[in-house]
Amino acid sequence: MEPMLNQYLGPKPRNFRNSDAPGDYRLATVISKTSLNPGELVNIKQYITGYGQIDGIKLVSYISSAIFDESASYMTSGFGRNKDNPSISTWGKTKLGYSNSGLTLIPGGIKAPTWELPTFIHDMENNSNSILTERALPIAPFTYNLKLKPNAPPGLHYLSFYLTYFNGANWACLESRVEIKINNKFEQYSTPLSILAALALIVTIFHDGAIPILESIHELGKYIQMTRQSH
Repeated sequence: MEPMLNQYLGPKPRNFRNSDAPGDYRLATVISKTSLNPGELVNIKQYITGYGQIDGIKLVSYISSAIFDESASYMTSGFGRNKDNPSISTWGKTKLGYSNSGLTLIPGGIKAPTWELPTFIHDMENNSNSILTERALPIAPFTYNLKLKPNAPPGLHYLSFYLTYFNGANWACLESRVEIKINNKFEQYSTPLSILAALALIVTIFHDGAIPILESIHELGKYIQMTRQSH
């Protein structure tokens, strides 16, 4: 069941034991498809996992080359009430355009009356160190829908994501890198070419193997017929 906005908000954002110790967090980046053709959609889902103290969150991304159609590329983030059902809350409340120069995001959050600062790195359940940003509700906390240009150059390309935060004692900056491969013309049409190659092979086998066999059978039949006539 989707969570209500205030269902798990305790006296502090994180209330599991040792929650006041310096935090340790990672970006978990999931890509549905890594080998694509020009013009296809790159779909990336991102979560933040970890526990402990965290503040000053910043998410930055860079692209190795200008491969995306900026007019059709965007990301979603933000947490809030579902407009169709206000009793539940969802990710994806904010939609941001995505450019080939990358994106810098300073995530917001929610604030309970007893919390010092707003955050979305907070407990999802009582007596558990499971946090909101580890869950899809119903989509990932950060979702990227990036449209490749029709003329995007083939080869390997990279998206680098950096999560920066203060863990209560020190600043930390962590990288999560995604590699995508844009297929060249031959790779784009590899399946039709494979079918054509298989057909060519069948024709060759038939020509080189089946026809001589049929000719031999025909000659054998002529020999049998001549033998019968001679008797």
